[in-house]
Amino acid sequence: MKNKFTITVLGKTLEFSVLWCLKQKLYRLVCAEVGFDDVFDAEDLAQFLASEDFEFFIADELRRRKKVKNRRIQIRVTEEEQDLIEEKAIKEGYKSTSSYVRHLALS
Repeated sequence: MKNKFTITVLGKTLEFSVLWCLKQKLYRLVCAEVGFDDVFDAEDLAQFLASEDFEFFIADELRRRKKVKNRRIQIRVTEEEQDLIEEKAIKEGYKSTSSYVRHLALS
């Protein structure tokens, strides 16, 4: 048996698979994107998925892996400055102004 489902945590959609392990008579819950891979009996799996702890656990894992950008910095610029920044971002091949400004600030 193999079932898949998705959940959205911190604005990121994640796909989980539930696999039946016949030899162990347990269920394996896997999400490659956050590196989650664990086995449960049927009752424990149902309780884990239904609990608030499941979503909190996954959110913590995403934060730990820094796959979710959840902080915002706002700056004020003139219209001309914004146009210039956007032009430079496009010219340098960035998909967004944010990624361009982030790269400049962190390099």
